[in-house]
Amino acid sequence: MRTRFNRFQWRPFFLLMGLVLLTARPASALTVAYVMNNITYSNTTFPYTVSTGNGMFAWTYNAGNFQNGTGQYLFVNLPTGTVYPSPSYGPIYTVDAAMLTGTITQNVDTYWYDYSLNYSPALTSPNSLANITGGSYDLYLYNNFVGGETMGTVIGGTVTPYKPILTVKISGTNVVVNWPTNYADGFVLESTTSLKPGNLWTTSSIPVHVLGQNYLVTNNATLGTNLFFRLIR
Repeated sequence: MRTRFNRFQWRPFFLLMGLVLLTARPASALTVAYVMNNITYSNTTFPYTVSTGNGMFAWTYNAGNFQNGTGQYLFVNLPTGTVYPSPSYGPIYTVDAAMLTGTITQNVDTYWYDYSLNYSPALTSPNSLANITGGSYDLYLYNNFVGGETMGTVIGGTVTPYKPILTVKISGTNVVVNWPTNYADGFVLESTTSLKPGNLWTTSSIPVHVLGQNYLVTNNATLGTNLFFRLIR
């Protein structure tokens, strides 16, 4: 899996370029994320509408034991037009031999969410792709005597790995490369001096620092040279 990349070139007024890719690094517990696109809902209660939404979930697992991890929805656009969840809620994903199933079940005060999605084929690695093959929802929202119940089925969608975005900027005589720390487990920075076919990428030897919620690499800009960066997993 490759992230999108950015390019900077310095001619005699500079020539340098940044690009992104990442490769796996060992850790006892890893967290990755997946993006759910075009989740299609079919409402079985009035007004019987079809709508779409998206979402994102995180998956935490031990190295070498991907399918026995636990997951949490980061957000889901529900058919009611609301977004789940609030920060205090954390549903769990369960895994069987054929698919990864995500569920939300909450019953708090004057609302509830019963929401499930089925993914196929199974997500077996951080780079897996899958389709949303079904699911159902029963949502009840009631506030200040306004609200009601919405029920229906999930009829489609896709699941793709979350891709951290690499950012490259000029700072004085340096080029600064950074990418977010969240859900970037398993990614490493590589570099090369040329994009010609057959040219090798190597793990970057430039020290990586953490600043806030970003990984940061600072490299001196040398006139008349090219340097490409990528994140790969």
